[in-house]
Amino acid sequence: MNRFNRNLFRPVLCFLLVLCLAVSSAACTASAAENNQLLAAFTDIEGHWGREAIAYCLDRGYMKGVHSHTFQPNGLVTRVQVVQVLYNMAGSPETEGMESPFLDMEGHWGENAVVWAYGAGIIDEIGGQAFAPNAAVIREQVAVMFHCFYEYMEEEPAEADTEVLNPFFDRFLVSSWAREGVSWAIQAGVMSGTGSGQLSPKGTCTRAQLAQFIMNYWETEQPDEGEPPADNSPGDSDGPVILFDNSPLVSYTRRSPNHSGRRNHKIDTITIHCMAEDWTVEQCGAKFADANYEASSNYGIGSDGRIALYVDERNRSWCSSSEENDNRAVTIEVANIGGGPLWPVSHRAYAALIDLVTDICQRNGIKRLLWEGNPALIGQVNRQNMTVHRWFSAKSCPGEFLYSHHGEIASLVNRRLLGLDTVQGLEKAAELTADLPKEPKRWGFWLF
Repeated sequence: MNRFNRNLFRPVLCFLLVLCLAVSSAACTASAAENNQLLAAFTDIEGHWGREAIAYCLDRGYMKGVHSHTFQPNGLVTRVQVVQVLYNMAGSPETEGMESPFLDMEGHWGENAVVWAYGAGIIDEIGGQAFAPNAAVIREQVAVMFHCFYEYMEEEPAEADTEVLNPFFDRFLVSSWAREGVSWAIQAGVMSGTGSGQLSPKGTCTRAQLAQFIMNYWETEQPDEGEPPADNSPGDSDGPVILFDNSPLVSYTRRSPNHSGRRNHKIDTITIHCMAEDWTVEQCGAKFADANYEASSNYGIGSDGRIALYVDERNRSWCSSSEENDNRAVTIEVANIGGGPLWPVSHRAYAALIDLVTDICQRNGIKRLLWEGNPALIGQVNRQNMTVHRWFSAKSCPGEFLYSHHGEIASLVNRRLLGLDTVQGLEKAAELTADLPKEPKRWGFWLF
């Protein structure tokens, strides 16, 4: 009786199986059709290398278009956008009763995501109870966030072998705090290089790259990130080819028309200036926005420590009364709080200046900051790569306070560049200084 029933049921089972396969196939076809229809709505991703990953993210609700007909695959990603994506990937957990210290997130559209990410240990403040949600995110930051996200989802630590960084010749640009996260991202197949042996840890992240990271994270077989960003670095370099990206530390942007367009020299110099007043970054930006003012700088720092972008790093600002200097230098205006003759700056502005200069050096391959206070060494960046406005014009800029602190600025920045809180950093310091004269007061590098 049992055998009879099985034999009788077999054709019925086969029929049901065929029916299920047909329904499943129809569903997949419908899903593919819906997916293609969804992609067709975005006119700017047709033929783009990231189209598959973008479709993957759109289909799962991890990402959305910028407008109804545009996805902006090459648009830059901000810090809050990465957090929102991770929040979406986690299933948008409940955040009621949770808090964060970020004063700049109150009322922001990404507030819930940031509150969740802070509670999950994925993000932290950048200082002063700020998150800087609208600052452009860089690749090493994305890697660290994905690493922390993985540990949150798996509820266990994820160790990584930092030797996976060895094939990339710009690996020294990876910040010490990001080495484990970046190593994990490479090891897990989430992140790969940007071509020609580059990792570009300080490079900005595009929306298409973020979509690829997401797809790589979830998929077992990890595809490549896609084609690298265009190389915009002019001139020859004895180090890695670095893209002209702006600092992710920027919290305010007002681009000035007062510049000469693309530089004709790679960035190898830092020039710090002093504002004539205790202007906010908005006030300084308004001045530089006036074409009749005929002056500008790449960055500005207010007394509250906020950092502004006025002229993209790839462009030459009008700041130092020297076309040659401005072609190779990133120029920074810092608000003063006391006027002449000292023109002092606030503690917050000074701390932000150290952060910004360190970031500029890291992203542009400046291995160490050198200062001798000698105008005869202008252009000899192997001995001195800091310049001041007073060397090119009859001005007191940057004021006695900042001028007298250039050696200290070089010292503080170099400690960060070398990671002197680690054994590896000390070994690197010994290697880089082996051929330098042992004159502590002469080299900013030695003023520790």
